[in-house]
Amino acid sequence: MSNAELLIPFLSEYVQKVFRETRVGQGAKWLMLDVQNLNTVVDIMKLLALRVKPLINIEKENEYVQSIPNHLKAKT
Repeated sequence: MSNAELLIPFLSEYVQKVFRETRVGQGAKWLMLDVQNLNTVVDIMKLLALRVKPLINIEKENEYVQSIPNHLKAKT
């Protein structure tokens, strides 16, 4: 089982569905994800971190990204 397959159950239902429905090509899955919301962005960052060492702490970034809507509401 690949690292991506281990991570998938912890991602959003949308990303899980796309992962399940994507066929393997040339030994890998190429996911075409529609960025629907901030959760999708965080999921993409987590998947990318499997391939490239992240320059940021993804869990901390997740907390920051989740707080953005609250900051935007407070400014209006």
